[in-house]
Amino acid sequence: MKKVCTINKFTGIETRSAIGTVDHPMANMDRAPTIGELCSVFLKDGVALAVTACRKALHEAHLQPSDITHVVSTTCTNSANPGNGIGGTGEEESVYDLLGWEHKMIPDTEHDLGFDVDPLGWKVILSPRVPKIAASRCSIPQLPRPHLKSPSLPTSYSSPADFDWALHPGGATILTGVEKAMHIQPEHMRASYDTYMKHGKFIERNHL
Repeated sequence: MKKVCTINKFTGIETRSAIGTVDHPMANMDRAPTIGELCSVFLKDGVALAVTACRKALHEAHLQPSDITHVVSTTCTNSANPGNGIGGTGEEESVYDLLGWEHKMIPDTEHDLGFDVDPLGWKVILSPRVPKIAASRCSIPQLPRPHLKSPSLPTSYSSPADFDWALHPGGATILTGVEKAMHIQPEHMRASYDTYMKHGKFIERNHL
């Protein structure tokens, strides 16, 4: 534990979010909790947290629950992730336009990142190569240039520094590595840095 605390001092994370305190029963068992016990806590506390967050979002957006047609939720550590009917009814004008997208498979990386189910929970596979791999795929030559040259964009938007970027904050070295590879400044990824510093590695805490 001392080693973990020492490492935490150099992560750049200022605060972390948690649904419980050190007094939570799950944190004081004389054995590791089973995946079933973890799931029960997730369905009880995770759902309550999601409901609270959604109500807060509705309040801030000045919307009523009846204004929402679809709910998409994602989790990294539980199978309770309903996302039926993704796509919307098409009756209203879209809020955002998808100008382009790209999906790539990176060769020889299947052993660098994984999430294996185990009777006692989930076992993460995360090699030290991940930050370098992420940065290498975001370097200027690797960027999907057609998307930056979309006819829907103003002519002044032609380089990575002309945009704000949202990057999964899987770690400080991933953020700084991608930043250098794309020749941008921290302000271009300020939302990702803010999330990382206030909440830590942002994996399963997603609710759209």
